[in-house]
Amino acid sequence: MRYLIVVLVAVGLSPQIYGQEQLSPFEAGSPRIFRTAFTNWDRIDLIYTLRWADGYEPIYEDIKPDNMNFSPLELDEGFETGKPELSNRREYTREFKEHYVDVTYHLRYAGEKKGEITISPQIFRYRKIQAGKADFETLSFKTEKFTLKYDTTLTPDASDIKDMINFGSFSGLALLWHGGAVGTFLVLSLLAAFLIFRRPLLVVDISDPKKKSAGPRNMPVDHLRELKKASQKLAKICSGKDLKSGDFYEGVVNLNSALRSVLQLYVPGVTWASTSPEIERSISAISFPWLKYRLMELKSVMDDCQNYLYKADRSGNKDPGELRLMVVAHLMYALRDSGQLKPANIAWQRRLSKFRNSRFVRLVKGLRSSLKRRH
Repeated sequence: MRYLIVVLVAVGLSPQIYGQEQLSPFEAGSPRIFRTAFTNWDRIDLIYTLRWADGYEPIYEDIKPDNMNFSPLELDEGFETGKPELSNRREYTREFKEHYVDVTYHLRYAGEKKGEITISPQIFRYRKIQAGKADFETLSFKTEKFTLKYDTTLTPDASDIKDMINFGSFSGLALLWHGGAVGTFLVLSLLAAFLIFRRPLLVVDISDPKKKSAGPRNMPVDHLRELKKASQKLAKICSGKDLKSGDFYEGVVNLNSALRSVLQLYVPGVTWASTSPEIERSISAISFPWLKYRLMELKSVMDDCQNYLYKADRSGNKDPGELRLMVVAHLMYALRDSGQLKPANIAWQRRLSKFRNSRFVRLVKGLRSSLKRRH
């Protein structure tokens, strides 16, 4: 009787093993999926949680994505497939020590079949660690298959592709852009004009290196204005019917004085005592052809005036007709050049000359000549 009581107590205190399922040393649960449905070529992330008891370990080489079969899903090539993606390692100790880790697989699917697709079960291999043994016992754990819902990418009303969005009228915006473009062009033009004409410009460039900076010593606008007035006054005298004695002579004196003032201003080295040959040599030293030509014209008009004044007298009793006609004939040069010799116009002509002599223009002319010869 005493032995029977001991046996009953032992049975009552022992774990009830009848009907109890024995824990596996390694388990891989069903994958966690953060979306219940997907469409064509959407990314699908499957996360398996592996659990193993102390004394065992997964064979990581066998669980990398390249060695798994998720048919009909395909591995996402945007992620590394040569090693497993492990995360959230953790350990717990209950009756024995347990290890956990999450393994993530990135997959995609492209196919014509719509509806549910079945993913094949996965096999995770693990091994038992035995101290003192080089060969480990290799075991495996097989998961259950599962299904995913694959939806069509088109809706039933996909044939109705009419866009009902009203974006309104763009006329106001177009007008704004047009006005902005015109305003920007005007601002840039004014800025360019300011940069070109904001400083007094040098209008004379001679070949002598010592006189490279030669230019008008005073603002030439007043002198050009006086030249224009003297030319217009002499022209009015010539066209008048009641020509008084000595009027033409006084007009030529004023014109000659205005011409010499302009030449003295634009040509370095020219003074009131400079002779005609000296003035011609100074003008010939100017390297800018456009300016040289117009200064030569003014010098020729001044020579006509001086020739007339040398042989005529102030009273008008002695008036050489031929020389008078020469002055009148060349008077138009003085009128024209008084407007063209402004610093801004000279600067513009200088830039045009540089552009015409640039490498780009010479290249274009060469191409045109070669094309003409071929034709």
